[in-house]
Amino acid sequence: MNIALFIEAYHPYVNGVITHVSMLKESLTKMGHNVLIVTADPNLRHHKLENGVVYCPAVKMKKIYGYGLASPKSRTRDKYLRAFKPDIIHIHNEFGVSLFGVQTAKKLGIPVIYTLHTMYDDYFHYVIRGRIQKVAKNIFYKYIHYIASNSDVLISPSAKAIDFFAECGIKKHVDVIPNAIDTATFNYCNFNKDELLKLRNDMNIPQDALLGVFVGRLGAEKSIDYLLNVFAKNFKDNDKYHLLIVGDGPDAEALRTMANDLGLDKTVHFAGKLDHSQIPLCYSAGDYYVSASLTEMMSISMLEAMAVGLPAVVRFDEKNKTQVKDGKTGFIFKTEDEMAEIIKKLGSYSESELEEFKRSIREIMQEQGPDQLAKRILDIYIGATK
Repeated sequence: MNIALFIEAYHPYVNGVITHVSMLKESLTKMGHNVLIVTADPNLRHHKLENGVVYCPAVKMKKIYGYGLASPKSRTRDKYLRAFKPDIIHIHNEFGVSLFGVQTAKKLGIPVIYTLHTMYDDYFHYVIRGRIQKVAKNIFYKYIHYIASNSDVLISPSAKAIDFFAECGIKKHVDVIPNAIDTATFNYCNFNKDELLKLRNDMNIPQDALLGVFVGRLGAEKSIDYLLNVFAKNFKDNDKYHLLIVGDGPDAEALRTMANDLGLDKTVHFAGKLDHSQIPLCYSAGDYYVSASLTEMMSISMLEAMAVGLPAVVRFDEKNKTQVKDGKTGFIFKTEDEMAEIIKKLGSYSESELEEFKRSIREIMQEQGPDQLAKRILDIYIGATK
């Protein structure tokens, strides 16, 4: 099949959706299919086709991660698509590039698959504030209604999408397909003991400390302040319990200040933004992954951590409650006290017990590799083209 994947940002940018699309492209290509990525690039003034990716000129959106917003119309882009002769178009975002994808599919008479990756209600505050936010939401819902109603199949990694689409006036079936993990890259065995010890030494983390790891955007929607409060109330003066926070974002400075004000300057470590190639090492040097966010569809960071073998310690989220198998791939908490008790429980494990737990998690997560995801989505493509 000739498969065109539309996404608003692609490499060298890094986020969960980009990782998802990159893995999907690689697996589909390995299976013998032709894949074309269509994306926006704010650093270009003209379209460019390179290594199977059409990069479209775009306006830089400083408030949205610095990504680009491309025009939904382009003759040059249209020529690239027609030359590729897609059998199917699969959009992974909802803006200029993806709108072009929907409109092009209608012209060519081919199916559109739409994967909703993001709960936009939780991100409106970055772009629109004040009284007009409600009006803007209503307009955006109508826009999503247009995209979804013109799509042949709806996919999402989370059942949250069902309610979101319903709010937008869409009552179509949604295929809930879990995100995949790059189990080859996120593999504990890729690192030797000296590398793991060095990372801890560089971060001033004791070798025998129980280390929690969070990786993600440092913004309000991630509830990192929740984690800091739990550590301040329960582990401030206990050098056995440390927390490593990896990432950057609008709340980075405020969170560093909060950690210092809470007396956590020696036990909570901010690594800042790291190259994605360094993230597997961070997970491998840790003992568990932790997040209190309630805004995730299906956290790629959490899955990557579990692929390495870290138990996920995550806050209860009704629609996502099956994403972590409680007691098998991690633990779910509802309150700050429950989170603290889970961390203390992990702290009571012997070294061999913790290693066995990690080994078991790695084994379970092997079933969520990118090839398995590609096979499920390919079945949807085939069904849609019949």
